[in-house]
Amino acid sequence: MAVDLETACNEAATRALQIEAGEALFDLDGTLIHGDIGESAVVVLDPPGWDWPAYHALVESDDPAVRAAGALTQALITARALAGLTVPEVERIVDTAFAEGLVRPCEATCALAHKLSLHHRVWILTGSAIVLGRAVAPRLGLQNVIGLLLSFDGDRLTDRVLPPVTIASGKINAAWVSTGRRPAFAIGDSPWDVPLLEHARSRLGVGRIAGVV
Repeated sequence: MAVDLETACNEAATRALQIEAGEALFDLDGTLIHGDIGESAVVVLDPPGWDWPAYHALVESDDPAVRAAGALTQALITARALAGLTVPEVERIVDTAFAEGLVRPCEATCALAHKLSLHHRVWILTGSAIVLGRAVAPRLGLQNVIGLLLSFDGDRLTDRVLPPVTIASGKINAAWVSTGRRPAFAIGDSPWDVPLLEHARSRLGVGRIAGVV
């Protein structure tokens, strides 16, 4: 019998709060929020020449190898779509994405993050651009963010992505850079989150990987 999300989060909180205080890492897209903030930013921007059919063919392929490559490509191209923008302009794009209902908070996982923050240091760890994660975080009552880093030219973003790339095992590398230790807890909804979840001392798979890890 499937366990509903709220129950699964409550059970995960019980386990995670029994572990020595440490780092709790929360995926953003599809986990803390419904929807994908990187894709939603592109919808709001509507950049000329953007090919949605080709994009979806890549990230929704029946071939696992193509989907794996597509996950990385999706993260990179949606982040690079922000090139030329300032941080305040990115924040306004995020405001529009929420106002138009392209993304919205997931109450159960946000509640879990707040429970764990009483004992652990909670982070958003996202494959989306960190500037997007930082704009979303206050809406969820959170503040620490790890994500794809884009370099700046003055006050404007460029399309140059700085390592580590926060996809699949890259999330483990990025977490080590920011926290310096193995996470006490991790949660995610994607097959590309599985390496991070398996690395954490306590974990919860939701959405597409509910019950997998």
